[in-house]
Amino acid sequence: MAAAFPGGQNIPYLAPEIVLLYKAKAASEKNEADFGVAVAHLTDAQRFWLAEALNLTMPGHRWAGILSRDA
Repeated sequence: MAAAFPGGQNIPYLAPEIVLLYKAKAASEKNEADFGVAVAHLTDAQRFWLAEALNLTMPGHRWAGILSRDA
């Protein structure tokens, strides 16, 4: 993905819900902290996608439960 910024610059970035899906595979303090910060900024659609992806790839993952409770 790329975001358009003033001045016509396109800055590539990764979708946060996809990054979190990859981070969910490896439990670490950093990944937990990243989830804690990022989850508050996800849209409802991003939260739904991440919860569904976690349920498909890592059933029972703690983050899926958090996303479901916060919905």
